[in-house]
Amino acid sequence: MFYYWALQLTPDGHLRNLEQLDGLGRHLHCLNLQSCQKQQLQCSISVFHIAVECCLLDDPCLPLFLNNLAVSFHSRFERFGDSRDLENALDAERRAVKLTPTDDPNFPRLLSNLAAVLSSRFGRFGESSDLDSALDTHRRAVELTPTDDPELPLRLSNLATSFLSRFERFKDSRDLENALDADRRAVELTPVDDPKLPRSLSNLAVSFHSRFQRFGDPSDLESALDAERRAVELTPNNDLNFPLWLNNLAISLHTRFERFGNSSDLENALDANRRAVELTLEDDPCLPRWLNNLAASFFSRFRRFGDSNDLDRALDTQRRAVDLTPTDNPKFPLQLSNLAVYFHSRFQRFGDSRDLENALDAERRAVKLTPTDDLNFPLWLSNLASFLSSRFGRFGDSSDLDSALDAERRAVELTLEDDPCLPRWLNNLAASFFSRFRRFGDSSDLDRALDTQRRAVDLTPTDNPDLPLQLSSLALSFHYRFERFGDSSDMENALDVSRHAVKLTPTDDPNFPWRLSSLALSFRSRFECFKDSRDLENALDAERRAVELTPADNPGLPWLLSNLATSFQSRFDRFGDSSDLQNALDAERRAVELTPTDDPELPRRLSSLALSFRSRFERFRDRIDLQSALNAHQSAVKLTPDGHPEKLVRIRRFADCCACRFMQQRTQQDFDEADSLYQSAMDQHVANPVARSSCAEAHMQFLTENAQFSDLASLFFAHSRVVDTLPELVWLGHSVERRLKDSARAGVLVNSAVSVAIESRELSQAVVWLEAGRGLIWSQIASIQSPLDDLTERYPDAASEMRKARHRLQQLGTAAQISMRAPITVDRRGPTRNETMDHSHYVLPIETASYRYQKAVITYDSLVKKIRYLDGFQDFMRPRKLADLVASPAFRRLSATAVVFINVAEMSCDALVLSNDGAVKLVHLPELSKAGAEKLQSLWMEHVGIRRGHRRGETSRGDARNIYAYSNIYVRLLSRLWSWVIYPILLALDLITTPSGKPSSHIIWCPTGSLTQLPLHAAGNYDQREPRLRIFDFVISSYTPSLSALLRCLGKDLPATPPSMLLVAQSHNPRLRSAPLPCVRDETACLRAILPGEGHVFLEDVQASVEHTLAAINQHSWVHFACHASQNSEDPTLTAIELHDKPLTLETLMHNVSKSAELAFLSACETAVGDKTIPEESVHLAAGMLAVGFKGVVATMWSIYDQDAPVIVEAYYKKLLELRASRDIPLGHTGAAYALHHATMVLKDKVGEKNFERWVPFVHFGV
Repeated sequence: MFYYWALQLTPDGHLRNLEQLDGLGRHLHCLNLQSCQKQQLQCSISVFHIAVECCLLDDPCLPLFLNNLAVSFHSRFERFGDSRDLENALDAERRAVKLTPTDDPNFPRLLSNLAAVLSSRFGRFGESSDLDSALDTHRRAVELTPTDDPELPLRLSNLATSFLSRFERFKDSRDLENALDADRRAVELTPVDDPKLPRSLSNLAVSFHSRFQRFGDPSDLESALDAERRAVELTPNNDLNFPLWLNNLAISLHTRFERFGNSSDLENALDANRRAVELTLEDDPCLPRWLNNLAASFFSRFRRFGDSNDLDRALDTQRRAVDLTPTDNPKFPLQLSNLAVYFHSRFQRFGDSRDLENALDAERRAVKLTPTDDLNFPLWLSNLASFLSSRFGRFGDSSDLDSALDAERRAVELTLEDDPCLPRWLNNLAASFFSRFRRFGDSSDLDRALDTQRRAVDLTPTDNPDLPLQLSSLALSFHYRFERFGDSSDMENALDVSRHAVKLTPTDDPNFPWRLSSLALSFRSRFECFKDSRDLENALDAERRAVELTPADNPGLPWLLSNLATSFQSRFDRFGDSSDLQNALDAERRAVELTPTDDPELPRRLSSLALSFRSRFERFRDRIDLQSALNAHQSAVKLTPDGHPEKLVRIRRFADCCACRFMQQRTQQDFDEADSLYQSAMDQHVANPVARSSCAEAHMQFLTENAQFSDLASLFFAHSRVVDTLPELVWLGHSVERRLKDSARAGVLVNSAVSVAIESRELSQAVVWLEAGRGLIWSQIASIQSPLDDLTERYPDAASEMRKARHRLQQLGTAAQISMRAPITVDRRGPTRNETMDHSHYVLPIETASYRYQKAVITYDSLVKKIRYLDGFQDFMRPRKLADLVASPAFRRLSATAVVFINVAEMSCDALVLSNDGAVKLVHLPELSKAGAEKLQSLWMEHVGIRRGHRRGETSRGDARNIYAYSNIYVRLLSRLWSWVIYPILLALDLITTPSGKPSSHIIWCPTGSLTQLPLHAAGNYDQREPRLRIFDFVISSYTPSLSALLRCLGKDLPATPPSMLLVAQSHNPRLRSAPLPCVRDETACLRAILPGEGHVFLEDVQASVEHTLAAINQHSWVHFACHASQNSEDPTLTAIELHDKPLTLETLMHNVSKSAELAFLSACETAVGDKTIPEESVHLAAGMLAVGFKGVVATMWSIYDQDAPVIVEAYYKKLLELRASRDIPLGHTGAAYALHHATMVLKDKVGEKNFERWVPFVHFGV
């Protein structure tokens, strides 16, 4: 009251009157700072107004009075948030600065106050120009303040706050470092007993906390906590700033909880949050911030322990924060985004879609109100993406998924690589890619998800509580990749990563059940792969625990129940215990009942329920179960949208169930319904290739087994669908072993399809189908080497892209096949409880060569599809129609009389003769059956197997009696081949004429099935009691793996230069136990003598290494191998030429293209021996040499005698050179078939006709 009475006693206009006014105003302002009363603030402002108005413009006191007025306005703004006070403060402070000389001692103080007001306006409205002005003004204030001025620490602290604000806005780490430097100086310059020290400490703590958030260094977080604790300890509870210090301390504690997961930090943060709120008045502008942080702590406790009361508290508190925050406040988007997160979490917990819509509305507002250069903008985008993904998962609208991906990509793009938040954004982006894969089945999305998830895990510290979520998501991607491609390394990776996620997750964490379910999924997959019942038991244990730990009202419970039901069903299928079937039914029923009718997951659960009903019908024959299965299947199909990758499977299951009903009642109506459903399933274009192939096969089998209810046209159509699936089934991205296994299955299906085509009189289609099922792997290899001339001419950019994709495939191919062949070490442990482990040593599964190769194949496949959209390239790299093949320039070069395909199937055995004029002729082979062909093959392999132990160079075993016995077997087998196969064909072609000794007709054989390993070229009657009719008396024989392989050979022009030879000779191989090959030297000497000209290269003995051979093989048009070779029955791709240092395998040859290759002579054993389990693939060295670029290959069907090789070689090359000199060889041909025919006749005459094992093994492939 002193100032008030002094003012009353002073005359108006007296100088002392102004001084008393100023004193009264400052006194009222100080009272306001203690009591926070609006009335006292208004009085102080009024008093300062009077002082300013009473002051002359040139009065030296005017700037100080203006400053005091500005400070009062600013204080009232900070207390009550009225932006008009902020503008009045700014006007008054600007006048004060303008009226004060720069050398006035008060000038730095006025600058500092002006900067503080500008900072407040930036904080209120977010205009970056205010922030820049504040920074410049703070800098000037600091520069003009003497180092011993007690106000310097405060001004440094204010400068640091502005630097920090600019860092948060523009993410320039230099601003962050400047803030920390200024804060440190402020603390160092402040005496320990100075009441301003807590402010400086708190500001320093905020800067440390910001640097931790930016770079993730835990030491910064600890420094922030230490400084904030000191600030709290040094501040009285009734200090106006005490709630602020408490709030900042709570933020740092909460951050440490999120980083390390210690729940005591969370409880301490909650206590500090609560105290801050309790000490703050309702109309304080800071209250919304304190409420926001309190809500965040409640929410974190909900996420950690799953108590839904904490979620409700978080929502209520956040709503209050939003209601109290002006909509134009820069912090308002933050409040909205947090509110959205809590709504979304309540949706996830209880499934009420209204919460999801509220979350989306709030997050959209947050995004709209936030500048794109704001530090928090990526967070809002990522949250929005998560909510959109949830809505897609709930309602299945793909536009939500597209929007989610767009938002998540932007969030990642706007986030720096070393930002600790980046792993979360990446995890969300991966989840969106994964959702799109599951919805549309594009495997490139699955690989994107996997790559993105790997990056998220790599960037997440091993002690970060987010790591289990990242690992669980990664495991799911590995699992679905295994489901898609069948690579067992993906399955093991899924299991390994799932285990680790479970171990890192506390058992009382609400997410623990989902970690267990993910682990169970991996165990069940391994059970399906290896059939080890321990894996199935581990899966069931994990799924039971997951269900037990999940509240009954949790919307995720149906998912867990459905997975549990699937494991019970698997155990029933494996062991037949009906209690497991009942448990499966009970769990799946519960899952269906708990699933909303508009949930996209409902069809999957209905389909699984139907499978269990059908299993129970098949077990107990209760028709009610069959009808229940049919009803559930029907609903599942109806609810599955078109284009969904699971729709084919669900329709196929429905079809199988209808087929089951047909088998009970045998009515045409039931048959037609099943038939229609199978066709509908195959009309689904988006599906797993294995599922598509399996469905086509099931439909074909259904029609075949019930032919009286169908017709030939339907059977033909069903078989066409089977053939159409082959390129997808035998996928280029699989290992060679996997493709060989799949092609073995495909061969039988194709042979059946060809029989149906023949019966339908569709002979051209029969040839096309035969071609489609033969040499699939060789065709794939050849396709990535085929010329791109037409594409280059019309679309050079697409051609360039295709060349790069092909080059990438060839680069990765060999390493990938080795990776795919590596053995898998199986860990049979189940889920581990109470296990202590060192988290810091977890190693993320490496990205294997096979994974990189498969990614390259997916890219290649996508590019092929893209090119097919180009005008004129709709059939780019598709199998060609027969009309196109016979019209090609390559086919017009065909000089052979015919290419003869021999189809061996259960239905019938037939020959399709493709003449050189393009006509197709059918020749029935009534005496040949599939069983008969298999019997011939079995006898042949049994006999030749005895001789196969005899490598080239070893002494022949057995006495004369045995040799005679073998001879008789040859006679009988070759006679059967003649009468059952060859004679009917030659007769139909009118080629049985009086033998002249020099046949002019040339037949190229393309047998199937068991006939592929039988010597058709030697068929005949060798018994003296019968007419001596032998195939070589009438035709010259060659073989081809397929028509396309033959056309590739025909289409390749001969080198313009005279041929040069690479000879690779091994007379003795120290690696092998086999006997030396002394006649190899004779063979080499013979070739040196015969070959004209220069330029030939001879690699002998030590020089004959794989490295030297591969380096030279592309430089010569002729290649001659004189050495050992072998067929690998366990892995046909390891069939090899045995060189000095190591085997030159078929697999290695696959990835080495010969540009100038013409002829190869494999003077070794077993170079034309395929694998009996995959006859259609011609997996032998001869076919491999054709695939890598040779036009013609001479090879052997079994081991040859060392002394016979020089005889054959001399006769062959002399005849070949003679033919070349005569210029009688047609364009595109090599003359090798004629030369070999001549050479084998020479050898036959020398060793005797009945010595079949010596002259029969030599065969010619190609042209």
